[in-house]
Amino acid sequence: MVSIFFILAYSHAQDYLWPTNSSTYLASSFCEFREGHYHSGIDIKTWLQEGYPCYAIEDGYIERIRVSPFGYGKVLYLRLKDGNTAVYAHLQRFTKKIDQSVRKRQLANQKYSLTWYPENYSVKKGEIIAYTGRTGIGVPHFHFEIRDKEHRPINPLSFYNQVRDNRRPHLEALAIIPISQNATINGSFLPQFLPLSYIKDGIYIVKDALKVKGKIGLAINGYDQADDVVNKYGFYQTTLYTAGEEIFKITYDKLSFATTSHIYTEIHYPLWINTGKVFHKLYIEPFNPLSFYTRYTSSDGTIQIKDRTVYFSIVISDYQNNQSIIQGELIPDNGEAISVEDIQSKDDWAYIKFNSPPFKEIQFFTGSNNNQLFFPVDYYEILEGKISNPKESILAKVNMSDSAHDLIKISMNTIEKQPLQRTISLSDSSYELNPDIHILGKNLILNFTKLYNKVCEINIIPDGKTVSMNYLHNGNAQALIPGEIIESDTIGVQILCDQKLLWFKQFDIAKIYPNMSINKVWFNSSLALRTTENAFLDTAIITANAYPSDSIQHVLPAASDIYELYPSNIPLFDKIDIQVKVDSLPFLGSWSIFRTDGSNSLSYLPTSYDSSTSIFRAQTNSLGKFVVACDTTPPYLEIISPQGGGNYSGNPQINLKLYDEHSDIGEEDNISLLLNGMFVLPEWDPEDNLVTAQFDQKLETGNHTLTVTVKDRCGNITRKAIYFTIN
Repeated sequence: MVSIFFILAYSHAQDYLWPTNSSTYLASSFCEFREGHYHSGIDIKTWLQEGYPCYAIEDGYIERIRVSPFGYGKVLYLRLKDGNTAVYAHLQRFTKKIDQSVRKRQLANQKYSLTWYPENYSVKKGEIIAYTGRTGIGVPHFHFEIRDKEHRPINPLSFYNQVRDNRRPHLEALAIIPISQNATINGSFLPQFLPLSYIKDGIYIVKDALKVKGKIGLAINGYDQADDVVNKYGFYQTTLYTAGEEIFKITYDKLSFATTSHIYTEIHYPLWINTGKVFHKLYIEPFNPLSFYTRYTSSDGTIQIKDRTVYFSIVISDYQNNQSIIQGELIPDNGEAISVEDIQSKDDWAYIKFNSPPFKEIQFFTGSNNNQLFFPVDYYEILEGKISNPKESILAKVNMSDSAHDLIKISMNTIEKQPLQRTISLSDSSYELNPDIHILGKNLILNFTKLYNKVCEINIIPDGKTVSMNYLHNGNAQALIPGEIIESDTIGVQILCDQKLLWFKQFDIAKIYPNMSINKVWFNSSLALRTTENAFLDTAIITANAYPSDSIQHVLPAASDIYELYPSNIPLFDKIDIQVKVDSLPFLGSWSIFRTDGSNSLSYLPTSYDSSTSIFRAQTNSLGKFVVACDTTPPYLEIISPQGGGNYSGNPQINLKLYDEHSDIGEEDNISLLLNGMFVLPEWDPEDNLVTAQFDQKLETGNHTLTVTVKDRCGNITRKAIYFTIN
């Protein structure tokens, strides 16, 4: 079936002309991940050059022209005779006739940005309609789309066979994500991502054993490539099989702009936030509206691990049907573990009493807490117990050849051929617990490092619930507090180890459900969160933290604490309101809410202020850290040309460099150029912080004054004026 599809696609390819002569190589592919959306076309390489001609790929008419400093920059929409639309973006310029019409309208509006619908502007197949450039965003390249009659982008490669590609997709890592409440991967409640080992002929495997309990989902990280270039592309099609049966399939053939922001339901958002790596999920959540999937009535791609090993394979294809395959197995975790009853040391010997399932072989290793390096033990004895009877304790005598070693690792293979490990500590010194706190969706997870053989219990106050500790083989431990057992808005988590209180933390939480708006306040109403019904698609827990703002005072003056809405790994599908109350402001100025990483990074959010309530309000599309700060620094402005006091024989080119470090310029209306008091049209490149402009009329002989005014989004203004002379 796949090969038939390609034959049909390529036979249709001759209907459309390739849109430029810059190259037939791609810089980006269709439906690649972009922050907040899918890439809606292909990027054709122009070798970092501008000015290659763009051709009408078929007879049609120019339906729309748009010009902007942002996004697509200069873009042309060509309606084709078959009803489809070809989109040409990031252009350097249009044809001379179109450019003249565009500039006439810009000058009449006194604004660079423009949307224009020409009337009766027909073109013929092969006619030059524009030239490649770099306007909007990115280095020089040519962004090209084909949209159907409903304005949905189609994979352009379904119309062309010029791209040479004989290379298989390259795969980096496999992620395994717990789905059900108590699902674990190798004992952990947290998602695990494991490197892949390449075997041959496009086959990859996971070397590490995957012991799994409950319902899980898989996700992959990697990229595709084509002949002769080093660019990394997205995948075209991914299929998941278990026991030879197809249970999941995603194919990037057509995109809907109405759901492109739901890319955060297709990638694993927490892994992207935490690692910067894009993992594509091989399962479909109920709230996922994307149309890329083959939706089966019997499977959503999740895998339920029961009492049998599940063998899986993942087939990843590019558009030319080059394939790579991941093969692996998910071993059921039946809960068997090594539990330590007692450990004693005397002279060069350690005596360990433990329980375990029946095992075939056992090894001991010793190491140090300082470097976590382990070495095999030269000699040990089993003093008590039978290795074939799990009900009886085993007492082992282990030689500690290195006096600096304070850790022992037990490693065994059970009779059922399952590997088990447990690391324990000889030290009985007191512990200071400082667990890492993870909120994943509706569950709260505590991750403890180097807990080893401490016996701990976890109590939830005031709900009166208790959760157990899950000890991992490497000496770490975890505890999962299911959101469904949390009944109070404010809970305390109490950890007792060996009957001693070692850790306590209070959480003031907001439980959020799909299709529900919330209005939650923290810290005596100093921080408030308001959401719409569309902001969250899945059940989630949110809490808040407050930190002193001393860490950013060297960057900007701050009037509030740094407030953190945690976790930041929950995707939002509508903007939310952040409100911060400040009882008194240190001085007059332009105070606003900024997003911060808690140190040098500050990003301005458009902010309103109600003086009657002392409340600052801003909207954001993600959770994180926020602070009320004051930007009093005006924008940087340098007039490169014309030079002040310079003499010119003709109209000089205007070149400016401008930027604002904290609150940004924001929009083109914040840039004003006046020549002798008359409007001059600026062309702003916000990526390079440059402005260019030209005078439309020949300047008269004599002195002329150029005045430039730049304002940032906090209202700080820089104004410079120079004079120059036309000889």
